Amino acid sequence: MTDDISMKALSPEISITKHAQRALQAGCDVILHCNGKPSEMFPLMEVLPNLTGRALERTEKAMALLTDKISKTNETSAEKEWRELISDHFPESPKNV
Repeated sequence: MTDDISMKALSPEISITKHAQRALQAGCDVILHCNGKPSEMFPLMEVLPNLTGRALERTEKAMALLTDKISKTNETSAEKEWRELISDHFPESPKNV
């Protein structure tokens, strides 16, 4: 999986689609595009293949592991921990919900 290819960390002389294709050639299964700009998303959709074969198997396995961890997480304690972590940076945030 790549980092977000839309965060401007890659050479601007090369198109975002070319960066995505190079990442696939380098062995990445998933290309992350996180800014939501349709002007970048639609060209990527045109050139990137759907997941198949081993890439699909690896992705499904990773998603199953993630889903299992999420289902075991106690939402209340996770939210409390998150609020405690941000309270130093955002004092206006309540520590307890």
